[in-house]
Amino acid sequence: MLKNYRKIFAVFLLTAVVLLLNTYIVRNYILMMPGITSDLSSIVDVEGGMKDARGSFMLTTVSTKPANLPLAIYAIANKSLDVIPRSVFIPEGWDMDEYLEYMKKWMQESQVIAKVVALEKLGIKTKIRGEGVKVIKVLKTSNAYNKIKPGDIILEVDGKAVTVADELVREVKRHKVGEELILKVKRDEKILKFKVETIKDVHGGKGAAIGIYVTTVNWKPSFPVSIKIDAGQIGGPSAGLMFVLEIINQMTPSDLTGGRTIAGTGTINLEGYVGEIGGVRQKVITAHSKGAEYFLVPRGNFETATKTGEKLGIKIIPVTSIDDALDFLRTLDSNR
Repeated sequence: MLKNYRKIFAVFLLTAVVLLLNTYIVRNYILMMPGITSDLSSIVDVEGGMKDARGSFMLTTVSTKPANLPLAIYAIANKSLDVIPRSVFIPEGWDMDEYLEYMKKWMQESQVIAKVVALEKLGIKTKIRGEGVKVIKVLKTSNAYNKIKPGDIILEVDGKAVTVADELVREVKRHKVGEELILKVKRDEKILKFKVETIKDVHGGKGAAIGIYVTTVNWKPSFPVSIKIDAGQIGGPSAGLMFVLEIINQMTPSDLTGGRTIAGTGTINLEGYVGEIGGVRQKVITAHSKGAEYFLVPRGNFETATKTGEKLGIKIIPVTSIDDALDFLRTLDSNR
């Protein structure tokens, strides 16, 4: 009889441990999987542009879902999956729906920046302006916490006006981690100034940050050419580089694809520099599954992407700027 009780207790204890572990994983971890790969010619439409490329530029994404114990075990055996801490994917203080909505806004901003960069690269002048940079969230680890508040409009950094979010990021990154800067802020009808010490970028990007999430207030871009980008439900800024290449390709008689299938990823800023992204392994995998021969990747993601690319036989091309990407693409015809 005692043995039966011990067996029952052991089963109960094991079940309790499994349930607790599963609950912990569900609350604290995300499963990252390969997402979709889409031909950008079906997403980007330039007025009067040409869609006769022999090859194609491809947008890549990752897919995510809350992890659980069975999925975590499965991910150990399936090398295309990663179980990552929720805090890496979703900043502290955000719920999933709130963060995904912010990602949609970030995607919209990346599209505007991509249009500016593409047109300027083609020698076409643009006008881009917003009414300031609105604070959405302030991290508790930020030195701006309890100073800057959600809803504040940042107008200047060290006396230099910022009218769009990208300008704010650029000005902050001119500083070293630990340096102090002065933010001019509009709160309701008051104009305030705050000294804020920069911190290390929590997302692993290079340069300093101030630990806030922002968006541009009332974008007012003016483009001489109509460029429509329909990315559907895709969020985030990581398609910026590939948007630029597709726009340029539709607006020039030469075929930048060189008849190849070229996928890639990377943020783009107003100066044309390409920034690091997350989920690069999964993006290389999904690009390969759709027949991509080359994968353009931010230089900071090159090492990770190369490890995956070598196994799959897809060539990984590191780029720091849009000029790097264009220089590589011009070599394709001569390499046939």
